[in-house]
Amino acid sequence: MNSFNRLIIIFLLMLSIRHTANAQFFRPTFGVRAGAGLSWYSPHIFYDTGTSSDTPGFSFNAGGLMNIKLITLSLLYDTTSSAFKLRYSLQPEVRFSHESASIEASNVYVSSGNKTNIYSTYAIHANQTTIQFPLLLKVSFFGQDNSPVGWLGVSFFGQDTSRAGRFGFFGGPSLLYFISYQEHTVAKPTFFPPFDPIDEVKNMRGFTNSVKLGAVAGIEYFISDKSFVELRLNVVDHYMIENDTKRTSSLNNINLGFGYMF
Repeated sequence: MNSFNRLIIIFLLMLSIRHTANAQFFRPTFGVRAGAGLSWYSPHIFYDTGTSSDTPGFSFNAGGLMNIKLITLSLLYDTTSSAFKLRYSLQPEVRFSHESASIEASNVYVSSGNKTNIYSTYAIHANQTTIQFPLLLKVSFFGQDNSPVGWLGVSFFGQDTSRAGRFGFFGGPSLLYFISYQEHTVAKPTFFPPFDPIDEVKNMRGFTNSVKLGAVAGIEYFISDKSFVELRLNVVDHYMIENDTKRTSSLNNINLGFGYMF
């Protein structure tokens, strides 16, 4: 069984909680979300460059989520919405994502094995397609919640009356399965021979692991009890070995998303 199949099985087991847990104390909610935004690329193979410029690319993603309420803390014991409450929840997700971006530099020294090549211009366009499994811890406050908080201002699990007007932030790790990762390189050497011009497309997935660990952070606001808007940052680094040379690169993105809870 490969790594991707294991990830699918883990997420399906998490979904089965909805049918096996005691509904009075443990009631996860489910939803969908989609977003789009900008991505940027950092190859980390340049050094001693003259000038460089990034060209942000387009990113989009879509998927499903499960939210599990953990605990509600109130700064004032109250059975109305006048008590300020902090709500903690755990939110596993699964989503499809695609990102692309470019970078161009001049007077570049690029290390390749035991040689150092000199290029007057060096440009890379990168794109990647992944299936991601974020596990987020969410902290939210405000909102139209008039449910009692319980003794000493603490309640576990349960269900809020309404999420409308709620603001919060979230963050956590994300497991990524790479469907594809490509780099299109176009470079012009300063002197040739011995260095030849470059114009090639490489499938970089063969130089790196297909499963990687990233990170997610963001903020959200519930427009109504069911619908919300969010802004999130996704970060992942690639570690790879190419021609006996170790290097890292990153293709990160920030996107605006919309979601709906069932």
